[in-house]
Amino acid sequence: MSPRRHPGARPRALGGWVAVRHGARPLGLATVATVTVGMGAALGSTPEGGGPYTEPVISPLDQFLGMAAPLTVAAVVLAILVGLAFAVSRIGGRAATSVPTTDAAPTTDPVARPTRASRRWLAVVGIGALLVGAVVGYQIAYQRSVGGLGGALGAGILIGLLGLTVAALVAVGVIALLFRRGDVSPTIAMILVAAPLLAVGGFAGSALAAPLGGTYRLPVVLQATGHTRFELQPGSMPFAARFDGAADCRSAADAPTVAEVDAMELGKLGPGTLRGMLSLSGPDSAIATAQFWIDGGDLPEGSDQPFWEGSVHVDEASADAGDGRMTFRGLALAVSAGKPSGESASPTSSADWPATISGTMSWTCLPW
Repeated sequence: MSPRRHPGARPRALGGWVAVRHGARPLGLATVATVTVGMGAALGSTPEGGGPYTEPVISPLDQFLGMAAPLTVAAVVLAILVGLAFAVSRIGGRAATSVPTTDAAPTTDPVARPTRASRRWLAVVGIGALLVGAVVGYQIAYQRSVGGLGGALGAGILIGLLGLTVAALVAVGVIALLFRRGDVSPTIAMILVAAPLLAVGGFAGSALAAPLGGTYRLPVVLQATGHTRFELQPGSMPFAARFDGAADCRSAADAPTVAEVDAMELGKLGPGTLRGMLSLSGPDSAIATAQFWIDGGDLPEGSDQPFWEGSVHVDEASADAGDGRMTFRGLALAVSAGKPSGESASPTSSADWPATISGTMSWTCLPW
């Protein structure tokens, strides 16, 4: 049996909690007081100005100019809009006002009323605004597809110009309508119709740019491996040809024809590996451009890198230029600046390399 508890007795656990609670109050007050005093002492000891950082002092004139400049621009823009609206409100006569007569119903002053010609002009202006908005929206979509900072900046500028134009048209139309006390002249009607149609055209042009192929896309360049056969006419430096040397073939942009052939292993010319690149003008062109050079890794530190380049003649080529043969004659030597030489470097003079080279090269590219 559990011992009986006196009705007035407080549970021991509850009593302990109350004791702790009452005992924590003085401790909390002491903690708050200590923190407050410490903060006050720190602030009191801090030098005037808040320490090493000093708040920049802005003169009242600079503050006034900083606030007055945007207000002035806004006032000038508003004045221009109001002036345009006032001029628009005067086109087409005065607003209709009732003129009482003695024995008949009130009449109105003659005002401009919609005619067949004005309705035609209204349709022309509406269609024109729609087309202009579509062209601007088309360009916005193109700039977005370009990507990068340039594309984002171009799209942002076009969007801003379109939005400001729509807002200006709406403002001029509404203010002109207030000047005419609600009487809609044909000119005001054209403005109020052109503004929303300009925005609608912008949205439509931006949405239709991608389906119509008006967005930018990176050109497709195909790549394939291949091999080359290279022959060099005897010269002042011995040459050991590398038959079936490795090559990389690349197509023209968005076309299946071969445009470039990078010959990675043409052979050994003296102490270095000869490499080359052939740039084709087209499968039907007999003129191309070639460049040959010595691998820089085979040259002594500090020596100039020799290369030969110029126009070559394409003797034969397949329909897609995947296979062909070209002849080069008298490609002149040129040199590029080498790496800084060290103390023990022995640079190779450009006079050691052939002044001109001549020969033939054939290439074969595997299917894309």
